[in-house]
Amino acid sequence: MSFAASWYALARSSEIGTKPKRLTRFGKNLVAWRDRQGKPSVMGESCPHFGASLAAGHVDRDGCLVCPFHRWRFDAGGACVGIPGSNVIPPTAHRSPMVTAERYGLVWAWWGSAEPRFALPDFPQYDDAKARSVHEFAIRTPVPVIVANSYDARHFVEFHRTPAAAIRFRAETESGKALEPVGIDTDAWCGSNAVVELPDMSFGEALDSALAERSRGQFMTTLSTVMGTWLMMRTANMRTIRTEMHGWPTGHSTTTFIDEKPKYALLAAACPVDESQSMLFGVMTQSHKRGPIRDGLASLVSGAQFAQHVGADVAIMETLNFDARGVHVREDRATLEYLKLYDKFVGRVDPAWLEGWPYEGRHLSLARKGRNGVQRASSGL
Repeated sequence: MSFAASWYALARSSEIGTKPKRLTRFGKNLVAWRDRQGKPSVMGESCPHFGASLAAGHVDRDGCLVCPFHRWRFDAGGACVGIPGSNVIPPTAHRSPMVTAERYGLVWAWWGSAEPRFALPDFPQYDDAKARSVHEFAIRTPVPVIVANSYDARHFVEFHRTPAAAIRFRAETESGKALEPVGIDTDAWCGSNAVVELPDMSFGEALDSALAERSRGQFMTTLSTVMGTWLMMRTANMRTIRTEMHGWPTGHSTTTFIDEKPKYALLAAACPVDESQSMLFGVMTQSHKRGPIRDGLASLVSGAQFAQHVGADVAIMETLNFDARGVHVREDRATLEYLKLYDKFVGRVDPAWLEGWPYEGRHLSLARKGRNGVQRASSGL
């Protein structure tokens, strides 16, 4: 598997409760639940006994996950703490759960080594926000294609038709001086700045620009982008939009500045279902201070625009192939820097950890066939 060693958003916090939930991530079936203290735990789905799905079990009053077949019990640390009818617990009955965290309305897990190689990225705008919304998308393409799309500032103008008189790009790397890492360990960081200078545009010109996109099937997305930008230009005298992105191998946080005043922030994190399919989670926040009703409406509008943009991108992203030899221009630098970062952390995966993940013990380790043709299995004792 060519996944990068990184933090991945597995699910929304609201999806994980005291009832076990199956999650297909990283090409494997996992089980997630909350212990007695409400903390999420995630590990391989199969019981080490006969391989029954632990996701079909239940969580007892002690917060232990109970197998539905023979009622073996596992605590949040993966230890088998009870086997009915046996006073002995084989060492191979224990599981190795993933390192997890819960922040920003999402449950996260580290993949690629026994211990994280960098801290979970910080997103302080979440706690300071006046309004928030969480979005989820299933996309038939690998994680790096999804994340790289956000570094491609030019596509916001050419594909989403953001009005622009001029646009300036600047890719930032570890040695970049103009943009310093914020909330992400330097070794795992790459970033970019994009500044859009807005044109002096009349209402009729804005409407014509949106109507011109009807034949592309992008009418609603373009209408919300063009008319929303035009409205802000007229009501708030807006002249520039700047997006500042701070990324790690599997996601990014992006702040949008309107005339250099922060207005919106987005946390985007992708997680592979398998090699060719991924989940994308987006957390939108706003720093508006206009009252709960107007803040709520603004959150709904920006959330809808984000969902529309991603939905429009999906059809294109599912056709992209970054493995193919491409012809690049200067404005591609941020995208290429990100892809280099992702590849670097593919190389940071611990081979020994990967060989045993998810740790399933030796259940059904087939040794030989008996005389009746039934496979005999190693007990692991």
